[in-house]
Amino acid sequence: MSFDDVCIILNGYAHDAEQLNHVVKSYGAMGFNNIVVSSYQDSIPDKFFNQPAVILNDDTLRSPLKEVCHPPGMSEKCVVNYQINTINKGIVMANYTYGTLAKYYFRCRADILVEDLDKCVERWRQEVTISRNQDEVFRSKIVQLAWSTKRKRQWYVYDYWAFGLKEDINSYYNINFLDRDPYPELWNSTSTQEIYDVGGGPITEQYLASAHILSVRSDISWPEARERYFIFDKNLKAFWYKYDKHITCDSMNGRTGRDFLQ
Repeated sequence: MSFDDVCIILNGYAHDAEQLNHVVKSYGAMGFNNIVVSSYQDSIPDKFFNQPAVILNDDTLRSPLKEVCHPPGMSEKCVVNYQINTINKGIVMANYTYGTLAKYYFRCRADILVEDLDKCVERWRQEVTISRNQDEVFRSKIVQLAWSTKRKRQWYVYDYWAFGLKEDINSYYNINFLDRDPYPELWNSTSTQEIYDVGGGPITEQYLASAHILSVRSDISWPEARERYFIFDKNLKAFWYKYDKHITCDSMNGRTGRDFLQ
């Protein structure tokens, strides 16, 4: 099976350089040759430096760019802008390096390996093709792992990876940085209690899942958006190096990352 029409974009911190090297080699062994890495110096193997599809983002950890990604007054736990930065730097590089070749993009955290990605992509390409001709938001659906069913967590989509048409992945992540903590509200039409796990819970997932969609269709509800724009697929095998454990997907909805590690 050929995967020349797929580009993998690995973003963010890896556990270490050896782990990232293993991930890239593993995907290469599956037949994925179009790979972009948007990470940090400590995470990248020496042999990757000066490669055309490798981006270092260490400048965002120092002033003045640090204040752009992490404005004064923003909670130390709020890392959403760093995520947006590494994702979009990777997407831009993918467009430049593989844009004429690739039809689909698979964006994934650099510290996770989807061990059966080749089998998943064979399935996802068909599902994305069937779901074509959506509307002005996306040309097709975005494939992601799962969404949380906890009562207060609307728009909570697990942000480990996303697969879709390259145009849709570009649109999905082409969103503004947050210039403040999204407390007490992100959208005027919905109260904090209805959007967030208010006790200081994570917000990166909600913002990444909702920002583009709501910028185009501000009146759409989360249940409608969930059915219209996403495919959720938990039938896969993945290893999370951050916790040195496999991600298990049985009964995962409504649970947090640490809950479904074995």
